[in-house]
Amino acid sequence: MDIVKERILFLLVLFFSSGFGASVWAQRADHLDFGPRLSPDFSKVVYYSYRNDSLPDLYLMDLKFCKEIQLTYDYKAWDLNPKWSVDGKHIYFSSDRNGDMAIYRMELKTSKIKQVTYPRKGYRHSEISFTADGKKMAYCEFQPNNRTAIYLRTLENYKDTLLLRSSDINDEFFKPVIHPDGNELVFLKNVAEESKPLFDIFLLDILKGSIKNITRTPEINERMPSWSNDGDYLIYSADQNQMSFDLFKREWHSKSVVQISFNDDRQELNSHLSAKILLYDSGFYGMEKEGNTYIYLADAEGKNVRQLTN
Repeated sequence: MDIVKERILFLLVLFFSSGFGASVWAQRADHLDFGPRLSPDFSKVVYYSYRNDSLPDLYLMDLKFCKEIQLTYDYKAWDLNPKWSVDGKHIYFSSDRNGDMAIYRMELKTSKIKQVTYPRKGYRHSEISFTADGKKMAYCEFQPNNRTAIYLRTLENYKDTLLLRSSDINDEFFKPVIHPDGNELVFLKNVAEESKPLFDIFLLDILKGSIKNITRTPEINERMPSWSNDGDYLIYSADQNQMSFDLFKREWHSKSVVQISFNDDRQELNSHLSAKILLYDSGFYGMEKEGNTYIYLADAEGKNVRQLTN
């Protein structure tokens, strides 16, 4: 039934965003939308956005009517990387609204915001992900001297377990994402020996404590890994053509990889894949050609693409 509901919503979005619903948007300058995440009931998308040179805030779109609302209005703070709670009642995000970057939780019904992690001074907490049952949350702690630690929090009692910590100064890793079953976690790590970074994707087996490089691409940069809702696919961005970053889908058991975005003139970075819907941001951020970045929707194979934000 969930897949049927998701398919119906996908068709509705194609209809509204292809003409009738698209008229609600006005073109904006300096518009950068990032990090889309589909709600558990497939009806909404949350993302963060830089608008007109302002610091990023969180936005929410109702997919049925392609109607956008702004969720946060703290113009002195960075509000980033939103993630849905499994029950769809809360949105977790990173923010420096009280000083150092920490993790917060917004209750959608009341818009009340609560701080849920309290980093030490000079430390930053970010990069949130959840297990499928919603009982555990993984997050990243960026420490002084460019070190990193990854923690797993049991949400029932707020107990944190250290999963991985940098062994040396300047040994950072990024974008940790826990598998929905809670047994594995992927993250990015710089493998370059020279000054220019080169990132591969690494896998941490949480039960065994072992780590391995699962991409090993000496000429290709990987970015922004994420799991599909069912955990069957790892989605990530890579500059395979050495021109821009495109999206790739790796089947977790067979390890087969297929490309699912093809835009040489712009790049795709953050993505979210459910059974029938692929969401991603696409634009010119970080490219020589200047331009905006928007949120797009496609089917699970990256086809039937429609632009959601304008």
